[in-house]
Amino acid sequence: MSRTASLRRVATAYVVALLVATAWVLVGPDTGRLWLDALLADVVATLAVFGFSRAHKNSSFYDAYWSVAPPVLLAFWWIVAEPAGDAARSALVALVVVVWSVRLTANWLVGFPGLHHEDWRYPLLRERAGRAELAVDLVAIHLVPTLQVFAGMLPVYVVLTRPGRGLGWLDVVAAVVGLGAIALETVADLQMRRFVRDRSPGEVMDRGLWGWSRHPNYLGELGFWVSLALFGLAASPGDGWWLFAGALAMLAMFLGASIPMMEQRNLERRAGYADVVAGAALPAPAVARHESSDGGALVTRPRVVVAGLGDTGVLTAVRLTRHVDVVGISSKPGLVSGQELGRRLARPEEWQRDYRIGFDRFRGLRRARTVHATLTGLDLDGRRVLLETSDGVTTIEEYDVLVVASGVTNGFWRRPDLQSPAEVDADLRSAHEQLAAAGSVVVVGGGAAAVGTAANLAGRWPDTEVHLHFPGERALPQHHPRVWRTVRRRLERLGVALHPGHRAVVPEGFACDRITQGPVAWSTGQESSYSDAVVWAIGRVRPNTAWLPASLLDDDGFVRVTPQLQVPGHPEVFAVGDVAATDPLRSSARNRADRLLARNVRAHLAGRALRAYRPPGRRWGSVLGAQHDGLQVFAPDGRGYRIPRWSVDTVLQPWVVRWGIYRGVSAGRGSRRCRSPR
Repeated sequence: MSRTASLRRVATAYVVALLVATAWVLVGPDTGRLWLDALLADVVATLAVFGFSRAHKNSSFYDAYWSVAPPVLLAFWWIVAEPAGDAARSALVALVVVVWSVRLTANWLVGFPGLHHEDWRYPLLRERAGRAELAVDLVAIHLVPTLQVFAGMLPVYVVLTRPGRGLGWLDVVAAVVGLGAIALETVADLQMRRFVRDRSPGEVMDRGLWGWSRHPNYLGELGFWVSLALFGLAASPGDGWWLFAGALAMLAMFLGASIPMMEQRNLERRAGYADVVAGAALPAPAVARHESSDGGALVTRPRVVVAGLGDTGVLTAVRLTRHVDVVGISSKPGLVSGQELGRRLARPEEWQRDYRIGFDRFRGLRRARTVHATLTGLDLDGRRVLLETSDGVTTIEEYDVLVVASGVTNGFWRRPDLQSPAEVDADLRSAHEQLAAAGSVVVVGGGAAAVGTAANLAGRWPDTEVHLHFPGERALPQHHPRVWRTVRRRLERLGVALHPGHRAVVPEGFACDRITQGPVAWSTGQESSYSDAVVWAIGRVRPNTAWLPASLLDDDGFVRVTPQLQVPGHPEVFAVGDVAATDPLRSSARNRADRLLARNVRAHLAGRALRAYRPPGRRWGSVLGAQHDGLQVFAPDGRGYRIPRWSVDTVLQPWVVRWGIYRGVSAGRGSRRCRSPR
């Protein structure tokens, strides 16, 4: 189809959408609220465009809707509403909206090649959605942007429909911000268009505004929506708390989806883009370069050593690499998470996809240096960490700040042993194959690891007898009672036999560090239990702190910390995660204290005040992990909220976890996988 014919199709779609929306307003139900009538009409129009997208198998039908809908909404509110807002302010905000709409629509029109082309992000999202691609197409590609734009336009509704004070200085600021943002977008798009026209193969854009910010167009777009919020604030100062909701939604979309997808694509397709990432800010301008004021030698940045690169250590390092030089020390060849024991044992291929990740795949660690070694000692006076590599060589890493994140040893799945990729593979395969061959399994323990293991084993192998033995009247004693009631019903449906009041006798000299066979004796008086495999998940947690001076540890061997996560008497040493004695539950890992710690490290280096960590009273989160019907997450009050399975695989893991939490994880290349025997 030619470009002209394609434009006719798109124009037809938008005329149909306008007619459908108009019909809804005229003959549809009257809600009595002008803004709600407009929202419903907007959604109906979006559904009409969605119909054209599906009919032509091209979701780029929707692309221009982003810039076409706002002036239509503005006109509707202005025409239908009784004159109420300040006339001068209404005219000024209308000018900004119309100029923005004309410019952005014209930019789309100039770059529109025809309906043989589709924005590369849309098929990627649909492919990742699998069987849920229709829902993703409708919701993520069409409806969510419509709702975001509508939220961004609500300040305009306030300007047009509410009597407010006369034109003032904030209106001038809003107009300057809005028109300046439009100018910024215009210049950025022109510079990019000239670059695309003249570039050499593989060349990256790092000049003009694009050398100042990696995404100046997104920065300008955000500025436009902020300007509308400022107009609304000028008209109705009492509504300031929600007028910025639309602008915040835009920011969340840019940082959580648009920019990460674009960055990943550029990093994979253009070798030089990593240098652009290091040199230009995201998306705001760079405020400092690591050069002396006369352009001479580089200024030395503070060095932070992160001792332990488990989940919390990686997250802390990722949050620090833009601000300091980070050295990460790990006994593993990559992130080998201690989470989701049940999935690890039952479905290791799925587990590895989310919880075994090479350090080179973390975008935030590309400026960090990782050392594969065992922690052997700490020289507090000399600020040095002592290490031993796999070939027995002792090395030293100096630090300005030390972050202790060495974690704990727990059973066979969380150990500090120095391992190669092949050894990690062998551990995963051995445990899985042993359980796959078992006709009966006893799981010992009442915590989340034990409960999750029992559920996942029963779900993976329905013909296997699975028994869960725990010492109390109920399992999950550190969770709200409501959690156990919900999980118990799930276990019973899966056929797991529950045995409360069973406290195991641990054989002398046994560290619960392997899956065993044979009988399990009970100190609570019951007869011994026999099974083909016994999974010991009784919570015999031991901190990995043998390398630390005893003066830093409490009576149980965990690292003593202040509420600011600093070691008492050593403000340059911090601790976080399961190894830190923050509270009885040692909850800093589960409650994302990495964010607070990274902030406190930077504040310590800058001489600013530090913030305190406040632990929750009860545990929260998932217990069983992702199941065939979704992921159930429990709040501290015990109420469960289920996330649909399709969104776990297409939204939660790729976008929320890998991009939102880990700040970018590239696709694995040739990563090792252990195959399930059955």
